[in-house]
Amino acid sequence: MAVPYGGCTEPSNVKAGGSSCPIRFQCAGCGFYRPDPSYLSAIEQHTNEPRADRKTAQAMDAAEFVITALTAQITAFEQVTDRMRRSLALLPAAERAEIEEASAVLRRARAGVCRRWLPGAADGSSVQPNACRACCGPRVPRTRAPHARWVHL
Repeated sequence: MAVPYGGCTEPSNVKAGGSSCPIRFQCAGCGFYRPDPSYLSAIEQHTNEPRADRKTAQAMDAAEFVITALTAQITAFEQVTDRMRRSLALLPAAERAEIEEASAVLRRARAGVCRRWLPGAADGSSVQPNACRACCGPRVPRTRAPHARWVHL
């Protein structure tokens, strides 16, 4: 069952199609959580949110249980990323490279980079953003259309 940043194998949640999480999607602290290495950078970025929340809570002189809960959440996500990095480091270089390449493809697909087209020149043509040129390669005008549009090769 897909959950943020990975998958869930908790039987009642899987059976319910993801709508029956017994711990309300606190995935990083759950033994049924299966993080996906393609989300590694997203998990690391996500960890910054509870860090900022913790600083805000400390500045507001919030109750200790609030700060403790945020610290535990940060620790859980750090353990997830550390475990993934250690597991990836143990793989042979070729397998690690394949996983890193597949992860990059998945991140681009989730971001929709290859599907984004920007309005371009005054003639009505469209232009790929730089990120898309970097991942998709060259672009060529479509010659059969009444007016040229950029298409992927």
